[in-house]
Amino acid sequence: MQSRLPDINTAFIKYRTECIIAIKNKNWSSAHGCIVSINGLLPEEYVVRVDSIEYNKLNHTEIIYECRRCKQQQGIEKITIYNLIPNGIETLLFSPIAEKVWNCIKCKFINKLTQTVVMKNVMPSPFFYGVIPEAPERRGGLMDRLKFNIEIERWMWLALGESEAKMAKFRDDNWGRGDETGEVNTDLEEKDASN
Repeated sequence: MQSRLPDINTAFIKYRTECIIAIKNKNWSSAHGCIVSINGLLPEEYVVRVDSIEYNKLNHTEIIYECRRCKQQQGIEKITIYNLIPNGIETLLFSPIAEKVWNCIKCKFINKLTQTVVMKNVMPSPFFYGVIPEAPERRGGLMDRLKFNIEIERWMWLALGESEAKMAKFRDDNWGRGDETGEVNTDLEEKDASN
């Protein structure tokens, strides 16, 4: 039982090293295999899940606009930005260029986009969700090949980072901290054996 965690750790280090080499060499199938193998080393509660819908919900950036008059905060998805064409006198005095504006939902005030306070609610970086989106797929064509290589490399690094975070949590939860004997905490293995 005590040898299980060091074996998992050794295998993890091997797969991680191979994965990094494969990513640098753009050997996507080998890198993907390493990531799947790393995930396979972990007990179920530490596995990185692949779910694009859940990942997109967790990774969503909320953009909020604040009305200059009433200070009401509104999400960008609730407002409509449009071009306001200046009248004849304004065109003569200032500029004939239309200005982007939006109407406050609460007080109906017309806010100029250039004068609007914009706030973004973003998860702090780096942040690990324990879930990743599905890997991008190659569709064909020269332009897609260039785009695919960028997207798959980004996905591989994301998947490897999530796997690293889960492995670190697994080690922290199961390796006896501050234990002078260096023994491994086998509570997880004993729980698995009792089921």
